[in-house]
Amino acid sequence: MVAAPVVARPRPALTPTTQPIAPAGSTLPDLAADLSARLVLLDPWQGLAAMAEQIRRLADTGHDHVRIVDVGGDILTHGDEDALCSPLVDALVLVACRIAQVPATVYVAGPGTDGEIPQDDSWTA
Repeated sequence: MVAAPVVARPRPALTPTTQPIAPAGSTLPDLAADLSARLVLLDPWQGLAAMAEQIRRLADTGHDHVRIVDVGGDILTHGDEDALCSPLVDALVLVACRIAQVPATVYVAGPGTDGEIPQDDSWTA
């Protein structure tokens, strides 16, 4: 069996005029209007290698630093916490940056606010 090649499709940037697909809504266009940073969507569907390639392609166009924003702080956990539900995506992005050799900074917004880890535990990880 031959593995399919990794195809890292370019991901669209989120802008103030981006429209979500109905019936979904999104606050990301409003966030894009308020930030000077460029917001992009990464596609995790084809796995870690494809995410790293997407990040590498962005870096090749002059976007040479990734800022990861994690709501709640699960990116800071050990992974074995009882209430932890969704650390995978955050971890994938962080590892993809490492594989792509693109520097990344992690920002935690609202430690504990997603209900996955107690606020006290957020800062002891």
